[in-house]
Amino acid sequence: MDTNVLLKKTQLRELLKVKDLALFEELFEVVTLDTVIGEIKDEQSRAYVDHGLPYSLDVKTAKTFIDREDMVQVKNFAKDTGDFTSLSEVDQQVIALGVKLAKIKK
Repeated sequence: MDTNVLLKKTQLRELLKVKDLALFEELFEVVTLDTVIGEIKDEQSRAYVDHGLPYSLDVKTAKTFIDREDMVQVKNFAKDTGDFTSLSEVDQQVIALGVKLAKIKK
């Protein structure tokens, strides 16, 4: 999960058309990084993330969870597509998180 989803209070269950929380949590694992949480500076947004999320959020530590080779792959791909300069380091980490989770789920 990226910072914007948290800051905009995106209603994932509505977006994914799953009204029941138990079913949502059975079907989906919502994962983000500590670096994403670190981007949330204002008190109201922080309180929402800490106490108001309507689902469980699994926060991984970027330094220990993301593999170096996944970051290299993301950076190289972003350079190939011309997106590298528009992606922050945290954006790249979130993409690398998705790469790693896809590998784990295989």
